[in-house]
Amino acid sequence: MKNTFSICLKLDLVKNGDAARRQQGFTLIEILVVMSIIAVMASLFALTVQGRDDDDVVDEIITTFIREANYAREEIMFRRFPIGIYLYNGGYAFYSVAEVQRKDETEEQQREVLWKPLKNRLLKPHRFPDGLSLVFYQETSQTPVALENEIPDEINPQIVFVSDTDAIPFELLFSYGESEKQSVVRYPSGKVRKSDET
Repeated sequence: MKNTFSICLKLDLVKNGDAARRQQGFTLIEILVVMSIIAVMASLFALTVQGRDDDDVVDEIITTFIREANYAREEIMFRRFPIGIYLYNGGYAFYSVAEVQRKDETEEQQREVLWKPLKNRLLKPHRFPDGLSLVFYQETSQTPVALENEIPDEINPQIVFVSDTDAIPFELLFSYGESEKQSVVRYPSGKVRKSDET
C-alpha cells in the first residue's frame, strides 16, 4: 500500500511538472501572431513617415489654414465680434477683441483696442515645421509685410475678420524645402482659398 501511494504521488508530481513547464513559455503560434502585428504596425508607420514629401507638408498646412480662416469668417457673422489672425515666422494664432477705455490728457474718452488669444477649440494656434517659409502681402502692396519670429506681448493682427466691412485682400506664399511656392489668397468677397482654385 505504501508503494502504491508513492507511485501515485510520483505520477502527480510528474504531471504537475509538465503542466508548469508548459505554462512558462509562449507557443509558436502566439509568437508568430505578435510578430505579424508588430510587422504590420511598423510598415504602416514607415509608409506615413516616408510617404510625405515637401509638397504634402505645404498642402496640409495650407488646407488647415484655409479651413480655419473660412471658419473664423463665418464665426464673426454669428458672434458679431472681430477675429484676428496674427502671423509670425513660426506659425499663426487667432485673437479676439478686448476693448479698454482710457482717458487722454484732455479728459476725453479714448478707446483703445486690445487683442487677447481666442479661446475656441476649432481655432487653435499653429506652429509651422522648421524650414517653412511664409511671405505675407496685404492688399495690392508689392512689398511683403515683415513678420516677427515670435508672438509679442501686445499684438495687432495682420488679418482681421469683421462682419460689417469689406474684406481686406491678402496673399500668403508658403514654401517648404524643395516645394514650389504655393499661394493662399483672400478675395474682396472675404473667401480664403488657394490662388489656383476658382
